[in-house]
Amino acid sequence: MAKFNKDIEFSNRFRKLVADKGWGGLNRIELGKRLGTSSTCATFYMNGDRLPAIDQARIISKIFNVYVEWLLTGQGPMRPGEEISDPLYAEIRSLSPEHRAIIESTIAALNKTEQNHLTPELKNVGGEIIPEPSQPLQAQDRRETTLSSYHAMLRQTCKAR
Repeated sequence: MAKFNKDIEFSNRFRKLVADKGWGGLNRIELGKRLGTSSTCATFYMNGDRLPAIDQARIISKIFNVYVEWLLTGQGPMRPGEEISDPLYAEIRSLSPEHRAIIESTIAALNKTEQNHLTPELKNVGGEIIPEPSQPLQAQDRRETTLSSYHAMLRQTCKAR
């Protein structure tokens, strides 16, 4: 178990899951038994004093039918079958497998971008030439330029469908 300063957001997510399951009236001993852990750990989780270890997080996630990532971080979809509300994600999901492959190669190329300019892979993605910057970009500017190029390419790909 990892010890942290109080994680109120985790505590709130955990308490909501317990209440939604109808276990809000359980004492900590009974809650711990149902979670396969001690009453002390159940109290830590309820108070946000500690996050569960990954093995325990997997068990808790199965009990409450939520993703481990959502349980621990609040990021991503909460439960299987729930979609991420990002409109860009929905656009990508609606693409053909061929167009998704283009997006995946673009993302892979973005992950390789550690230099001060766009990599050759990004200059010709999906048949679109992305111009080379006239001078090296700072890290934040490089990321914004690369992402805006990616979004423009994605929109063109979606329109081509």
